[in-house]
Amino acid sequence: MCVANTMWQSIQKGEALTIPTANSIAAGLAPPFVGQHAFRLCQQYVQDIIVVPEESIGRAVTQLYRQGLVVEPSGAVSYAALALGLVPDVQGRKVVVVVSGGNIGVAELADITRQTVD
Repeated sequence: MCVANTMWQSIQKGEALTIPTANSIAAGLAPPFVGQHAFRLCQQYVQDIIVVPEESIGRAVTQLYRQGLVVEPSGAVSYAALALGLVPDVQGRKVVVVVSGGNIGVAELADITRQTVD
């Protein structure tokens, strides 16, 4: 269940929202509010927002770790979206996915990899 889709909900509703209960494994993508400037920019320039399920983010972190990359959950979301087939129109194309962020502690990484079901 996605509990940190503040910008997506704001775009759907047409106004910058505050969701104080926003919480996610991808803490860097879970702000409790959307700023007015960011909201206007997204309205103007963003074509779509893809919402990735929490368990898929954990699975992406684990898969990347098993390949030798330590990536924080927020930095693994784009990989998770692509792996799930949520990104449209990529069949037969060369695609680049940026994975980033080392803002993950050993204990958090261990918890995520332990909870991930393959």
